[in-house]
Amino acid sequence: MKLSKRQLLWNIGAAGVGLHAALGGSTPARAGVGWGPGPNSGLPFWLGAHGDFDALKGLMPVARSLDLVAEGEGEGTYTETALRAKFWRNKIWHRYLITGQASAFHWSSSPFCSGNTFVVPTAWPTSAAAVTSTTHLNCSRPPTYTGTESLSEQASKQRRVWQIAADGWLDQQWRDKMLAFKRDYFIANGLKNIRIILRSCKELNTMPVHWGSRAFERSYGMMVLTSAEDYQLVRMGMSRYFDVFLDIFGNRQAGIVNDYAYSADQLWPYWNTVKKHQGPVDVRLACPDNAKIVGPDYYDFWPASFTDAIWNKELIRTSPQGWPIGLQRWLEWARQIGKPLALGEFGLMAKSITATGERPPSEGWDNPAFIKLMLDFCTANASDIAFVNYFNRDNSASEALPAHLMKPWDGIDSPTASCERTPPGDNLRCGARAFRQWMASHP
Repeated sequence: MKLSKRQLLWNIGAAGVGLHAALGGSTPARAGVGWGPGPNSGLPFWLGAHGDFDALKGLMPVARSLDLVAEGEGEGTYTETALRAKFWRNKIWHRYLITGQASAFHWSSSPFCSGNTFVVPTAWPTSAAAVTSTTHLNCSRPPTYTGTESLSEQASKQRRVWQIAADGWLDQQWRDKMLAFKRDYFIANGLKNIRIILRSCKELNTMPVHWGSRAFERSYGMMVLTSAEDYQLVRMGMSRYFDVFLDIFGNRQAGIVNDYAYSADQLWPYWNTVKKHQGPVDVRLACPDNAKIVGPDYYDFWPASFTDAIWNKELIRTSPQGWPIGLQRWLEWARQIGKPLALGEFGLMAKSITATGERPPSEGWDNPAFIKLMLDFCTANASDIAFVNYFNRDNSASEALPAHLMKPWDGIDSPTASCERTPPGDNLRCGARAFRQWMASHP
């Protein structure tokens, strides 16, 4: 049932009070309780990777490994993403889980549909019963989409998608999806002793809506929404998605042979943003109460942290409205609401190059200082940190830039071998050396 304006305003007021109290200096909770040291890395926090897992592990001391591996479910409809679950066993990261070299799986998921196969409905559903697996909902290409919508019409249609989610009309499709993932991957492969992190709507607040896009990241868009009431709809929709995940995975399901009920300390819904919100309302109003961990992705750009002075200045940065940007400010908020902080992605940044072949001022490129400062910060605050996940992938358009990729290289351990290259080429060699040396000094 659609919430009345009075109900929405009551919820907004309650959330606002909570935010005010959280930022007002109340006694912090020990947000990291329940995570503890990394079982594979030996670090006082859990360390994960996305992309080239073997390369990052190769920078670690022998006999130490990643605590978690990360993957996204990819583009598709509810049914398509679920059908692909059985093929996850063919992925490189699966080897880490099945052999015990990693102890957690970080799963990026969308409540909605994306990709080239989803069909835009020509009409809006009028009831929960009308929403089936073929009712493909997408926040950037919603039902009745024409491509000619004004900004206010875009907001109205995007709001309506989130309203459908908040009202529970998608619950059954989500249940079917989660059942298939649990049955065809986790239970089929005997993965009963791992932690599962569900990062729904990764980087929720990252970019303009790109109206009409079919991309995965746009399927859960919210960036044309402008009011606190809108953000509450997002919060309630995501909360229902997390509830379905917790229910399916947290209880034995009659339709799954040899099923298993994961315990509460194995299931971790994760609310994830980027560090600086681009919208008109405090993005924290969109954080569901049942998110167990919170935190932004954090890369070495805008600005790059080449020195302790820059890093320390950036740690405490806030927006003009007082919203967190710096990592210390995000950590303080996580502490106040009693949830562990996580960095779903962090990494060096080498994706842009000037016309003269040099580093642009916004990016750090191959910056070893960032690696050391980030890992030192996590160590100093480990009791309040769940995990950090290095995005070890080259997704740069330029062959001269490795984006975020670090890997072993000939001479990495030789003090006479220079790591510096401009542009950095196929590997962030200075960052890789800094990571290797930091790991070796933290047994």
